[in-house]
Parts: sequence; C-alpha cells; structure tokens
Amino acid sequence: GHGEDLARLRRNSILIDGAPVEGSGILLQIFTQNAIGPIFFEIIQRKGNDG
Repeated sequence: GHGEDLARLRRNSILIDGAPVEGSGILLQIFTQNAIGPIFFEIIQRKGNDG
C-alpha cells in the first residue's frame, strides 16, 4: 500500500487521493476554516510525484 496511516488522516480531516500501490503518487489535501469572510485555504502535498 501507500504506507499512510488512514485512521490518523481521517481524525485530522485530511483527504487522500491516489492508488494504494507502491510507487504511485498520492495527494494529501486539507481545507482551513473560513479565514476572511468566505475565503478559505486549501493545503495540498504531493508525495511520490514530481508534478
């Protein structure tokens, strides 16, 4: 698999996208609460991928 702790990601409201296959890239994604009015931030991390 991809080696990520799915229970921990779920507890922290972090989304994961990608195939659970060794060597394929994954994307981790989380959204902040509204910061300024309706504006929020999306934080992403790509692992195992250069793009």
